[in-house]
Amino acid sequence: MIKKLKTNPKSETKKEISNGMVSLQKDLISKKLKNKEISQRLKFSLNKLKKSDRSGRYILDRKYKDYNLIFKQILNNTVSLKSLVFRRDIISTLKMIEQKYKKKEINVLDDGAGRGYFLSQLKEKWNTLKKEKKVSADLKTTAVSLTKSFSTKNIDFKKIGNVINFIPERKYDLIISVYGGFHYTQTPLKKEVLLKYLYSLNNGGVAIFSFNPILLRTNLDKEHRMQVLKALEKRGFKADFSYLPSNFKKKSPDLPQVYLFVEREK
Repeated sequence: MIKKLKTNPKSETKKEISNGMVSLQKDLISKKLKNKEISQRLKFSLNKLKKSDRSGRYILDRKYKDYNLIFKQILNNTVSLKSLVFRRDIISTLKMIEQKYKKKEINVLDDGAGRGYFLSQLKEKWNTLKKEKKVSADLKTTAVSLTKSFSTKNIDFKKIGNVINFIPERKYDLIISVYGGFHYTQTPLKKEVLLKYLYSLNNGGVAIFSFNPILLRTNLDKEHRMQVLKALEKRGFKADFSYLPSNFKKKSPDLPQVYLFVEREK
């Protein structure tokens, strides 16, 4: 049996990892996991501990291709959301928003932006399309980080410290929160943070939020998920939960497995 990982957590990230290791031990005792999955989960958890910064936060350097994989894998296979604008890649989704709502300006927010690589690459791709006259709207980007602010060209970087206190300064057409402030928010406050982000969407705007599958076992069962979707529908949002295919998780173990896709209708 694997010995309990001894940590002295300084952040919610390390608490999450520690809880995950305890959960892993329980699974080992009940023999629910295969050897490969055990090795994979241990390796990822230990890597997160090594790569966390001084405050304990794990800074992810997500790139365009990483987020695009989420769109492709989930929208190709599992999402039942009858979306008006979600497409199987990010650029196509933004182009659809521009065309459908006759946008002169597209605003994108990345919650948990790391060093801003995703937004920088997205802007580069969009500006190339604009030069080719395939799109016409200007693209404005905002990066949100809990602990650090980086100087990345043409990106509005905000160090917020606590997502509870963060107030969006404008309306957005796309919000992506993968391992962002929402991901690490304690369950009692998740609703408050979620609605704050969703109400900062433009009409027709879309958002993606990642969830921790460890927490999902107890806090977000099927009945709870349905309650969340119904509550969002009453507030004018189309929404659906979805999962990365299990075989894809093996290829990219540092991507969260569970996502909430949302589109604002009104």
